[in-house]
Amino acid sequence: MRFKIVIIIIVLTISQVIFDSCCKINTTFTVKGVDVANLDNSGEIPTEVIDSIVSGVTKNAYGIRVYLASSINSSSFVDNTIKNAQFIGKSYALGCKQNYSLSNRIVSFKIYTVNDFDQYHKAGSDITEYFNGLNKEYGPYISIDQKINEINSLLTDLPDYFDIFLMNAPTEGDVHQFRIYMEFDDDYVVDDLKTKKIILF
Repeated sequence: MRFKIVIIIIVLTISQVIFDSCCKINTTFTVKGVDVANLDNSGEIPTEVIDSIVSGVTKNAYGIRVYLASSINSSSFVDNTIKNAQFIGKSYALGCKQNYSLSNRIVSFKIYTVNDFDQYHKAGSDITEYFNGLNKEYGPYISIDQKINEINSLLTDLPDYFDIFLMNAPTEGDVHQFRIYMEFDDDYVVDDLKTKKIILF
């Protein structure tokens, strides 16, 4: 009887240790480069437009995909519950959560129209307010500032890109092009990155 109680206590102790132990792997990354592509959001999922000037996109389905070329800086193992639980082995490591954080945070993100857009926004105007992002990639629309705050926060996946979508259709001209400005807190600046020209009909 005593032997069974001892076994039960040991099993419960080990189970509790494994259950309570929450380890995390925190990885920092740095954005080293940025690129953009035109998107067609008229289908089930946004797709890149290859022949922008030939096929075009409807005004209400246009978007921009912003690619982030990143490099991993470092990873750190965080464990606040157990310091020397060698006996748990691999089963313990499998419970670890991976987090990613951007080391050179985005401090400014702007979108400028290269062409006349509407009567209020002529060529060279800032039209950032006309674009929205998606919350957590598939959620509801959020502002550009909210999307940038999301990228700057603790992430569960390393972001390869994020999508932004035009919410106000242009009223002037058919051919459009947009310039992206991004500034990071390590003085890295993307100042003259333009989308390919595209017909918005």
